[in-house]
Amino acid sequence: IYSMMDNVSFTNCIIQNNEALNTGGGLYDSLKAGGQSGYHTNCIITGNIAGSKGGGVYMGLAFGGLYDCEISNNSADEGGGIYSYFGIWAGIFSCRIINNNSTSDGGGIKSIISDQFTFYDNIISGNSAGGSGGGMHLQDGTDQTILHSCLFSGNLANTGAGIYAINFDGSFINFTVAANRSLANGGGIANNSSNSLIKNAIIYGNTSVPAATAAFYNVASTPDVDYSLVQGG
Repeated sequence: IYSMMDNVSFTNCIIQNNEALNTGGGLYDSLKAGGQSGYHTNCIITGNIAGSKGGGVYMGLAFGGLYDCEISNNSADEGGGIYSYFGIWAGIFSCRIINNNSTSDGGGIKSIISDQFTFYDNIISGNSAGGSGGGMHLQDGTDQTILHSCLFSGNLANTGAGIYAINFDGSFINFTVAANRSLANGGGIANNSSNSLIKNAIIYGNTSVPAATAAFYNVASTPDVDYSLVQGG
């Protein structure tokens, strides 16, 4: 499905086994007219492929998002499940983002430039990335980007198996990062030039090589970690 500069929303739909040579294997959703909200609800987006970005979903300046959807078994070079570009006044709520794959970054999700973006009550599990961010790759997010009440588990990547954040200053609140596996650094969370707030979190049971970075791998980063249970911490 290609949706651009309109106010279309989809409900109770299945988008399955499609392929795009470039972006948005299942759904390409961009430039909602007049900044109107276009939330897609209770949809299953599965088994789709994109040659470049967003195997399941590509969101670009969408001013909307996803609610109570399953994004599963999709693949792309970047953002195997979802690729979000310039997410403003947008969000992903109560979704299951599972078993997606990227050859590069963001097995489950890749988000590039976000402000007023909310990621709430989601399960991100069993995704893999050949590069960074098995569960989620976050890049260039302001302090108005919030991840709340989410579970990252069983994801795999070279760096930042659960979450990889670069130039990201948003907040992670009431969330769990557990049983993720990095082939290099940052089994749980890898931060690069990021100063995020991490509050009321459980970061435990993750693995990496070396083991010292199983929970966190920080490069030029000083995350503020409060009221959290951290492996090795």
